[in-house]
Amino acid sequence: MKIKSATLDAMILSAVKKQAEVVFNINCLSELQEIGLGQMQIADHENRIRQLTEQIHGYYEQYVMGQISRETYTASKDGCAKEIEKRESRINTLKQFECDNLKNHEMAALIKDASGVTESNAQRSIIKAVVEKILVLPKNQIKIVWKFEDFGISV
Repeated sequence: MKIKSATLDAMILSAVKKQAEVVFNINCLSELQEIGLGQMQIADHENRIRQLTEQIHGYYEQYVMGQISRETYTASKDGCAKEIEKRESRINTLKQFECDNLKNHEMAALIKDASGVTESNAQRSIIKAVVEKILVLPKNQIKIVWKFEDFGISV
């Protein structure tokens, strides 16, 4: 059975695009959202941590000056410290998510850019990046062996 190279490339690239949308949790590669919301949340958390740190210093000054009791100072400081710890944990989670999102965004952008290019060399470079081998089966079936686990469907 013969399949034209251009037809095979188009079919493979279509499968790569569909899988990328699923794997990278992108609804449509043509509607990629810009990264930045997480950075704004990180900045908000960092600002709040600075405010809480200043509050702890303020509580200490009030305690030293005798304006609040030791118990009040300790309770207030511990409350702020717990919130700081939660916010630092959230920042670490957001940073990891941003890093993963950036990697996914870059791969999706690469596939998106290549899908609009008609030059077969660009398409083949994308295919070579994610496809281990292509098996042409009887009855016009094609099986793709991916280089990544959990990336595959048969066309």
